[in-house]
Amino acid sequence: MGTRLHPFCEVSRSTAKGLAYWGPGPLPQGSTLLGAVTSPDGKEGALIKMPTGIMVRGNAGGIASLPYVPDPTQEPDRGRRRSYR
Repeated sequence: MGTRLHPFCEVSRSTAKGLAYWGPGPLPQGSTLLGAVTSPDGKEGALIKMPTGIMVRGNAGGIASLPYVPDPTQEPDRGRRRSYR
C-alpha cells in the first residue's frame, strides 16, 4: 500500500515497481522516475517527474496526465504561509 499524497492518487516510492510499469525503454529526456502511482480512475503506472516539474503516469513507454500530485521527494508544505515580498 502506498502513500496518499493527493485525495485521489496513491503513490508508492518503489522505483522497482515504477520500472516494472514503464518497461525496458529509456525515460523521456530529463525526466526522473519517482515510484509508482494509482490514478483516480484506478489506472496504475510509473510516477515520472518531467523536466518541467509536472508529474505524469507512465506505462510501456507512454505517458498520461495526472491531477496535481505533490513531489514525494520534497518536504510537504503543511500549510505554511509563503511570503511574496
